[in-house]
Amino acid sequence: MLGISAGHKSPTQPETWTIVNDKLYFNFDMDTQKGWKKKQKEYIEKANKNWPTLKKE
Repeated sequence: MLGISAGHKSPTQPETWTIVNDKLYFNFDMDTQKGWKKKQKEYIEKANKNWPTLKKE
């Protein structure tokens, strides 16, 4: 999810899941997830803007 908010896709690890507002999110690794949780609303908003373009890649 953090990668998408930065404008690129990245692999994820299954143990990094988080549910926010009934949506499932994954992060690259546990360290990335810690940072993502601190600003998750901001990252989700950025990722939602970037996703329409990135999903075509």
